[in-house]
Amino acid sequence: LVGPLTGEGIRYAIQSAGIAAQAIIAGEIGSYSRLIYRQISSDFRFSYLMRSLFFLWPKYCYRHGIKRESASNDLARILCGEGTFRDLFLKTGGKILNPVNLLRG
Repeated sequence: LVGPLTGEGIRYAIQSAGIAAQAIIAGEIGSYSRLIYRQISSDFRFSYLMRSLFFLWPKYCYRHGIKRESASNDLARILCGEGTFRDLFLKTGGKILNPVNLLRG
C-alpha cells in the first residue's frame, strides 16, 4: 500500500492495520481485502492518473501544479489523510488535460 504519486506508505500501513484489527475483532477477516480496496486502494487509480500526467508533461505539471500554493496545500491535505487523490484529480485533472492549457505551457 504505497501511494503511486507520492511514494508515501506509512499512513496507509497504519490505516490498513486498523482495518485488519477491526475485521479480526468483528470475526470478518474475509472482508479485509474489500475494506482495503474501498477505504484505501480505490483512490490509487486517481493517483496513478496524476502520476501519468506528471510523466507525460513534467514541466507543465511542475509549473501549474507543484509551484501553485493551492496545489501544494491540496497535496498536503492528502498526505495528512484529509483529502483524496480523486478530489485532487477532479479539481485539477480537467485543467491539466485542457488542450488550450497544454498549448500555452
